Amino acid sequence: MSRRRYRRARMIVELTTHLIRHDGSLTHREAHCLIECAHKAMSSISPEMSRDFATRVAPSLERIIFERWPAEEAVFVSAREMVN
Repeated sequence: MSRRRYRRARMIVELTTHLIRHDGSLTHREAHCLIECAHKAMSSISPEMSRDFATRVAPSLERIIFERWPAEEAVFVSAREMVN
């Protein structure tokens, strides 16, 4: 994989992680939508990145969401849902 693609993937993961951890106005549902959007962005980089995201990064982001919103139930986001 090229360095440019790797940097792009890393930026997507870091930005998503930062927003979920630190954005005070973010809702539980929006956090799940961010994960879905990040996964779609990784898919556009490469199928390998998409698999890595699904198996390694997404579970980590889900743990962060659970730590931030422990009382909330899991949300299943539709691929067609958009959050502004």
